[in-house]
Amino acid sequence: MNKGEESKALPQVSDIIHEGVSVLDIGCNNSKVVPWAFGVDISNTPSVSMVIGPQDIYWLHKSTILTGLHPDGWDVVFSSHVLEHLCHWKSALDSWFALVKKGGYLILYLPDGKRYDNRMNKVHVQDFCYGPFIENVTDLLTGEGEIIRSSIDPVPGYSFLVVIKKW
Repeated sequence: MNKGEESKALPQVSDIIHEGVSVLDIGCNNSKVVPWAFGVDISNTPSVSMVIGPQDIYWLHKSTILTGLHPDGWDVVFSSHVLEHLCHWKSALDSWFALVKKGGYLILYLPDGKRYDNRMNKVHVQDFCYGPFIENVTDLLTGEGEIIRSSIDPVPGYSFLVVIKKW
């Protein structure tokens, strides 16, 4: 298993992601956050449990990502370095959050635009910065959950972590 960015996030959430917890890993590519996770990606690699078409990467409608997956069906929905690739990131977050069980978690790991120039990466269509992203997500939750943890990687890292608990 190739270790990607998700391996940097896992130690920060090992109290949440552990054996016995159902995990959906959105955008897992070659390496899931944990071996037992259900991986979703546009790539057809051994780590991927469900391949979605490249046309679905933007998740324009909630039904796109929910097709074949159960709403309120996962203890943890995890995504590392995916949201910055999506034009309609707020719709994607909404659909991902719908997959989380009540009392479960949505865990996001993203490159911080203040420490990583997303504009230099041609497949990145969003340039998130930690502070404004936290404010945007807090506004989106509207009484359905709360950010219970967030942190910025220590230098030389360039990413940030957000853990949202669903009520």
